[in-house]
Amino acid sequence: MDPYFQRKKETRPISILTNSTSGTREIEDDGNTELPQMQRKFSQHVRFSEEVILSPDQSRFSKASDTPSSIKSSSLSRQRGPYSKSIETVSQGSSESRANPNQLTQTVLRGNSETADSDIYSNDYFDIPVYPPTPELELELNSNDGSSDLEKQTYPDEISESASYGDDDDHTEVEYDGTSDKGLPANLSDRASAIGNKRNRKNSSTAIVNAIVSSTDNSSLPSLTFRFWILSTLFTTLGAAISQYYWFRSNSLSFSIPFVQLATYPMGNFMASILPTRYFTIFGWQWTLNPGPFNIKEHVLISVAASAGGVSAYATDFLAIQTLFYHQSIGVVGSLLLLCSTQLLGYGLAGAMRKFLVYPASMVWPINLLQVALFNTLHENTGLASGSKSKFFVIALILTFLWELVPTLFFPTLSSLAILCLFDNHNMVLTTLGSALGGGFGFLNISFDWNVMGAFGPLYSPWWATANWYFGIVLMAWFIGPIIYYGNFWNAQNYPPVGHGIYQKSGALYDQNAIITNNQFDPVKYETYGRLYISPYFAFCYAISFAALTALITHVYLYYGKEILDRFRDSRKDEPDIHTKLMEVYPEVPNLWYGFIGISMTIIAIILSQVYPVNLPWWGIPLAIFIACIMVLPIGIIQAISNTQIGLNVLTELICGYILPGRPIANVIFKTYGYMTVVQCLVMVRDLKLGHYMKIPPRAMFITQIYGTVIGAFVNYFVLNAVIDAKRSYLDGTELDPTGQWTGRAPAVFNSASIVWGLIGPARFFGPGSIYYSCLFGFAIGFFLPIPFYLLAKKFPNAGFDLINVPIIAAGAYIVPQVPTNVIISGLIASALSQFYAARYQVSWFRKYNYVLAAALDSGTAICGMFIFATVTGFPKKSFPIWWGNSNQDVEHCTPGS
Repeated sequence: MDPYFQRKKETRPISILTNSTSGTREIEDDGNTELPQMQRKFSQHVRFSEEVILSPDQSRFSKASDTPSSIKSSSLSRQRGPYSKSIETVSQGSSESRANPNQLTQTVLRGNSETADSDIYSNDYFDIPVYPPTPELELELNSNDGSSDLEKQTYPDEISESASYGDDDDHTEVEYDGTSDKGLPANLSDRASAIGNKRNRKNSSTAIVNAIVSSTDNSSLPSLTFRFWILSTLFTTLGAAISQYYWFRSNSLSFSIPFVQLATYPMGNFMASILPTRYFTIFGWQWTLNPGPFNIKEHVLISVAASAGGVSAYATDFLAIQTLFYHQSIGVVGSLLLLCSTQLLGYGLAGAMRKFLVYPASMVWPINLLQVALFNTLHENTGLASGSKSKFFVIALILTFLWELVPTLFFPTLSSLAILCLFDNHNMVLTTLGSALGGGFGFLNISFDWNVMGAFGPLYSPWWATANWYFGIVLMAWFIGPIIYYGNFWNAQNYPPVGHGIYQKSGALYDQNAIITNNQFDPVKYETYGRLYISPYFAFCYAISFAALTALITHVYLYYGKEILDRFRDSRKDEPDIHTKLMEVYPEVPNLWYGFIGISMTIIAIILSQVYPVNLPWWGIPLAIFIACIMVLPIGIIQAISNTQIGLNVLTELICGYILPGRPIANVIFKTYGYMTVVQCLVMVRDLKLGHYMKIPPRAMFITQIYGTVIGAFVNYFVLNAVIDAKRSYLDGTELDPTGQWTGRAPAVFNSASIVWGLIGPARFFGPGSIYYSCLFGFAIGFFLPIPFYLLAKKFPNAGFDLINVPIIAAGAYIVPQVPTNVIISGLIASALSQFYAARYQVSWFRKYNYVLAAALDSGTAICGMFIFATVTGFPKKSFPIWWGNSNQDVEHCTPGS
């Protein structure tokens, strides 16, 4: 038997110590008991860029009596990669302890001259050989004949790496890609093939985590510095303003967090160079404006604050429709309390979700990898980045900025190139199929604008999830939608093909105020004015959203039910990964903190519901929160592994609509608290996972998220009022914007939902006798639909049925009309090139540059958008000269004669 597959008879438990000044990790043996089996392996913590070989005699601890008083170094053979390491066995203690033959020496890992001191590895013990870095693929080798005691060994999964095993003088170099048995010992090949073929595809995300995320930490770095407070306030304010401004546009520009990372890096370094380093003492508390060089931890926290607050708060939709369509207002104080409470309440649940959605290594949260890659690129002293990445990032960013000037300012037609309309915009069939911004199906519509192409994260969402999502949107927009429209199902041709408004039977816009008396539904006026209708496409989207909710429950139960139950039972016994171990040096946030946030925001919400005229009983708030508590875990699991979130808005609307029919404002408030409790809980959990990856003190992360959220809420309110005052005629539908952008699509959809679910009520709108009654069967269909795919995956484990995700398919299917259909082709191509082609056939380039490229594209687009807003379309209120590519009638040229 190869000695590398033999376990030493005596092994002893050790502890890991951190030297906060040097950043080194020290491994000690307590000398008390034997460790019967190995649970952790050094190979789990080695990065993809490094391959090292440790011979059996070098991998064991040396006795002090065998070690001279000076340093005795054990060599490591380096196959390739810039980060070679050496293990130095250093005698510790007094002369008496050195004479004790039972005293094990202390082993310290240090980087060589090529790396910083803090760039070291961390493992439990060196009683095993070092293998190449690998993801999760574990081969359980329980030998009954005693030929092998090694119970678990990891091998590379999907991404081929060189491996070495064998005697010290007879290394054999092999390759293993997770699906082949090449290079494995004979007694392992069958098990490797069986496990690898089943798991390698889904393990690829974890492999990327191992390649990108550092397994080291320097706990001495400051985090909540003066620089943090200044820069986080500035960029959170900027992000909240931009996000709120663009929220009313058809293709809204989200505030790019990679831009924040890019912009704050030189600013932080500049502040570090000019601020005084003097220390001040106030009430015994010592502080300084400049604790030293701008470090990665304060950089991360600045981005987290901007991420938490630099958004358009969901409750602003309520404030918008209240002003635009209901002609009401709850005042400044009520509005601010509503924004803060809806954005903060979900944070109270985040503490309970940590052990399920943060600590497990399988909960990857793909969107965080984009940020980690950029942080590592900017802070090259981590040893994870190289100069070529920085150069690549800068070049890509500059080119993106220059290009985005074209589709955004000079040539807007390129942002939504409707090919069918260009053939003949007098042919109504072609314009209906080809238009995207005009409410068509977007067939063969191509966009060259990264704001459209990158809207759903094509470069960092896993390919299996993206394929499911785009399958859903293509199925609905290009097949089911046209069949509904041209089959004139439910008189579809009376309404816009992908209409999102509310209509009379003839297709004319419906005046909701004509059926309201004292903010409630008036059945007499309703019968007089006429029934309310929505486009059949929109009705089908509701049916699919019903299916998505029940499919989510079934899917999570089938695929993750046992894992969730096990975590409930054994959460305290789970073996932590390296990142969890490194985070143990920081005090955790007490559950009391999370509980205080949740309880206080609940009280504020109840007070709001009673003080202001929203017609929601006090018990409506606890009910909405209860629904959120039930659904947050299954929704969080899907988002953590696929980067796709299933919304809870329809379920909350449905429940409130049945309980409190005829109260549109109450329905919207109920939905906002129920839906946003889940969303904001997962926002905090996502950022906690980022902090987990980047080794940020949890309490600093908690304070940062609260601070950013409150700042953003205040900014949202004032920008919201400014935009409505400037664009009211476009947003309420009084006038049409020729660019197709200032349509107020988001508040219009929100208002339609308030009428359907709140004012009319689901019992009347979807109940027996309604033409939309059949939509309710979506609940039953969604509940059973994942089952056949699960059974097929069990029957044929290698056929890929386990990659079919019904909730994600449904989420893609009902995303339109919330977004235009010009996102389909270009986004799918971008994802296929990145997550399919490059990830499989250009592995080296993908691991090195893919996430850097994603950050550059997002950053360049954000910078360009803000530049145009600041210099042309925003404050100066100018426009580029009109020409064919910048039509003042229809930039898609789907309007006849445009």
